[in-house]
Formats: sequence, structure tokens, C-alpha cells
Amino acid sequence: VFGFSMLLIFPAKACVVFTADKTAICINDTVRFTDATGKNPRLWAWSFSQSGNVKYVNSTTDSSQNPSVIFTSPGSYDVRLRVMNDNGQQDSIYLKYIAVSNCAKFTSSTTTICDGDTVLFTDNTSNNPTKWTWTFTPGSVSFVGGTKKDSQNPKVVFNTSGYYNVSLNVTNT
Repeated sequence: VFGFSMLLIFPAKACVVFTADKTAICINDTVRFTDATGKNPRLWAWSFSQSGNVKYVNSTTDSSQNPSVIFTSPGSYDVRLRVMNDNGQQDSIYLKYIAVSNCAKFTSSTTTICDGDTVLFTDNTSNNPTKWTWTFTPGSVSFVGGTKKDSQNPKVVFNTSGYYNVSLNVTNT
């Protein structure tokens, strides 16, 4: 009896894998992407579903292996990485991988006050919000100078001594 067997091995294309150091961010935050692709890729091409709202920073580009990217508008972003090795090209798309929010940012005229002092809170949020809601906990404050809890930059008198948590929620309509 005579037998013959043959094993064919084909060169492998790269299996595209990547990570981001953050996937839920505020507008203008930087995300660092890391290529974890095996099979020795030589070329990289990164793209995003809203490419006009993305800036490469830290001397990186869309062809960097590990780019740093700033997202300039809120939304959910698909991320695509295409790599090429000696055996061809392959790509992966991570749908809605990066979630960008219009995070509220603010300052206060002071952080240490005496009873009856007025504090000005200033909204520093980017992307031009159109609605503001300020929350003070505990809620023993008075809004003064014609301002109220939905003013962009309220003036507040704290009616009781103690520690207060202040938060700002913003939206764009």
C-alpha cells in the first residue's frame, strides 16, 4: 500500500487588533491608540467615521502605528485600522468605539468663603452649550444678581457654612 499526504500552508495576513487608552472622553481630550496587530505589519492607515472632527497630535498622523488623536465634536466614532504586511492588507472596524461628550467645565471666583459672600461661577465648557443646569449640594444657596440655576454664569450666596459639591450639566440644542 502506498500513501501520500500533503499539507498546504498559506501565508497569513495580519489579524488587526488595536486598543485605546480611553473610550469615553470629553471634547478636545486626547486618545492614544495602540496597534496590537500580529504578523509584522509594515503600513498602517487609521480612519474615523467623522474624520472632519479628528486631529492627529504629538507628531502622529493617520499612518502612524500608534497615533494620538483629539476629537473636536461630540458623538460616537467608529474607528478603522487597515494594516499591510508582506502577505496583503487587512482591516478592522470597531463600531461606536469612542464616545465623545460635551463635558462641562467651570471655575469659581473663590473656593473659600465666609457666610454671606457672593461667588461667581463661570462656565468654561467648549462647543458652545445652549443650556446650563447648576446643582449645589446641599442646596442652601441663593442665586443673586438676576441669575438662577439655569444661568450660564450664576452668582451664588452660600447660606450655611459647610462643604458644598457643585456640578454643572450642559447641553446643546
